[in-house]
Amino acid sequence: MQHNHEDRELARREQELATPAALAAIASAVIIPTGFIYGQVALGDAPVDNNPALLRFVAENGTNFIAASIVRAIGFALLAFVAYYLYMVTKRRKPDLVKVVLVFGVVGPLLFAVVSVVQTILVVVDANVYAELATQTI
Repeated sequence: MQHNHEDRELARREQELATPAALAAIASAVIIPTGFIYGQVALGDAPVDNNPALLRFVAENGTNFIAASIVRAIGFALLAFVAYYLYMVTKRRKPDLVKVVLVFGVVGPLLFAVVSVVQTILVVVDANVYAELATQTI
């Protein structure tokens, strides 16, 4: 009897989260490429074959680089929610599904999102430090 109640509760939760998961998947499919395109547009006028000029360019446009990274991170965070939902519905149908699938499916996109934003911030900070140096060489 208890198992039947748990199954009904899981079915109710699955149905409750179906629409938000679908919307998260769609939003992620739009947001991630938007972040990459935004980043490429921000880099559009970047100097080529001149590292000092490129670093000054990054320093001057750091806000755009960080914003593009945050946009992508939001898309990947939404992917983590989709992965959670897919794990939940699969687990209901296949109870022997290992939990490591959930861990990698959720932690992977979240970790990628955080690391990519932190990396972008560090690059912009380093570019700003370089741009303020009195002597800038290749």
